[in-house]
Amino acid sequence: MSCESKKRRHEEMEPVLDSVGEKPEAVLFLVQEGIQGKRFQLMKNFAAKNGFHCEDQLCERVTHVISELDNVKQIKKLYPQLSQNSHIKIVSSQWMYTCVRQKMHMPENNFLLEGYHQWLVESLQDAQSSSKRSELGLQSESADSKQKLAKDNEELGHTEHDKKTFNENILERNAKLQNHNMKLVESLTFMNNYWTVMGDERRALAYAKAAATIKCLPFTVTTMEQIEELKGLGTGHCLKVVQEVLRTGTCREVTTKAESEKYIGLKNLTSVYGVGAGLAEKLYTVHNLRTVQDMITHWNHLKLADERIKYGIAYHQDLNTPVTREDAGKIESILKEHLDVIKPGYTLEITGGFRRGKKTGHDVDFLISYKKDGEEVGVLSKLLLSLTKKGHIIHQKVEKSTFDEEAVFRKASEKVNPMDHFEKCFCIFRLPECEPWTSSDTLNMGRDFESLVKEGESKREWKAVRVDFVFVPSSQWGYALLGWTGSKLYMRLLRHYSNHYLNMLLNSHGLWNRADNTLLPAQNEEEVFQNLGLSYKEPCDRNF
Repeated sequence: MSCESKKRRHEEMEPVLDSVGEKPEAVLFLVQEGIQGKRFQLMKNFAAKNGFHCEDQLCERVTHVISELDNVKQIKKLYPQLSQNSHIKIVSSQWMYTCVRQKMHMPENNFLLEGYHQWLVESLQDAQSSSKRSELGLQSESADSKQKLAKDNEELGHTEHDKKTFNENILERNAKLQNHNMKLVESLTFMNNYWTVMGDERRALAYAKAAATIKCLPFTVTTMEQIEELKGLGTGHCLKVVQEVLRTGTCREVTTKAESEKYIGLKNLTSVYGVGAGLAEKLYTVHNLRTVQDMITHWNHLKLADERIKYGIAYHQDLNTPVTREDAGKIESILKEHLDVIKPGYTLEITGGFRRGKKTGHDVDFLISYKKDGEEVGVLSKLLLSLTKKGHIIHQKVEKSTFDEEAVFRKASEKVNPMDHFEKCFCIFRLPECEPWTSSDTLNMGRDFESLVKEGESKREWKAVRVDFVFVPSSQWGYALLGWTGSKLYMRLLRHYSNHYLNMLLNSHGLWNRADNTLLPAQNEEEVFQNLGLSYKEPCDRNF
């Protein structure tokens, strides 16, 4: 099976956990063309397990033809007898999956294959050929429908071939920062952020995928028909948000959720460095906290073990002020100045959103490596000591390298773990805002909470910035650069594709081929994409 075909099936393989419950009044005929043999059998088993009856032959008992082909015309060529059964609904496999998820027989309108209505008209014409008047009327309607579709496609520059290509190449789509549908993306992105803050990862992921799909479209969406059956959009609530924004320019649900008391409270709490959705929920419900000031007031009673939170509160305003590309460049220059003394011959790269073309971010990530594996060992501790003496390190959390090929690859489970095992440091960096600059306080570690808060609120000649240093062995550079560049969703899709369709394990350390238990080497990102069977994608096109 080609890589393109595998990618095309990428979205369809999400597991469905619900059951239809009662046996639906539907008899299915699954079209095998376009579906890999093993997966076709899995689909048949899934249908049977969830109460559907499947026929092996297309016959009059069939109520629904399930297909992953692009249009009814293709199916009609394969099964000419289809025209004799105008009662049949011809739908995508998403109809079956949605019935299972919703535990009910869903209306077919949103799942009908392209060309269904035209096929239905032609079938009825054949069945009622004795009535010339009826026949002429149906032909006229069909012609009008064809003309309208052709006109719409011409005006929108969006053809059947465009949609087909778009769906077949999910991992080949280009997601740029500037797109044709900023308003739609804004609403979907808010819903993603909302459910992230509320701690619902499943819903957050659905909106993230929908936003990325809309972001990748090469045209401005004006009607729902243009985005029918686009892989990544789903068939549920995401479409309702898009539909309302197209119709009214806004979405009432977005407005309502943005103004909800709990969302505002949890958003305030998760804005503190070190506070995730789980802890924020506890602070909100158990301790009745709503703001950062509430955390300051009740700090002594909270007994929070994570030291990052203390510094996250103290320098909250600084850490929630967007970091500019200019700031990142200044920090890069400071690091190079120290590394030149400690150990020259390094490679240093700014990754994350800045490498993808963003002008601002919430932190700055640096990858550091040397020409030979092992030369990077010990450099991080010396770098932190040098930066601390100059007053640049306010707080640091160091993680030692735990990479072991046996544990990370050979004994890895089927579930892909996105975390890496590099030697790294997550720190709060003191960035001077004027030159020359001398720090009056070079040691912040261990200072009491009150003095830190007081300093954070004072007028200073420097600002606090979140900075991550990651030291990477030379042999793992290509994979590490890809992983730390992101975006988070793009890497999730890549890992899923590697795991489920290539039977390979992808992470920031390498690509492990389970078939022969070997690592596929890559000196750079281009070679990583080659190993995955994908065309190289520039960082600016990975803003999924």
